[in-house]
Amino acid sequence: MTCLNTVQRWLNGQSLTAQVGREVDRVGGKWSRTHDDGGLLENELRAIQLLVEAHRDEFDATVASLNGATSLDEARQARRGKQRYRG
Repeated sequence: MTCLNTVQRWLNGQSLTAQVGREVDRVGGKWSRTHDDGGLLENELRAIQLLVEAHRDEFDATVASLNGATSLDEARQARRGKQRYRG
């Protein structure tokens, strides 16, 4: 495998998964023996974890929205609205 092959695997700049994967490979020691980021990626991932834990409902609703699913809160609210108008 050449450097060109490696770069071509990571060309999709729009994919967050590819960007995170490349960074994990970089700081995880897969391709490099030096880690000069001072644990930045580790700390960023810990911060994301803490924010998700602190705002679990909002996180779940956002993920559901991005996946195109109706959140449970929205479904319940819509069902309550329909029940009110049934008379």
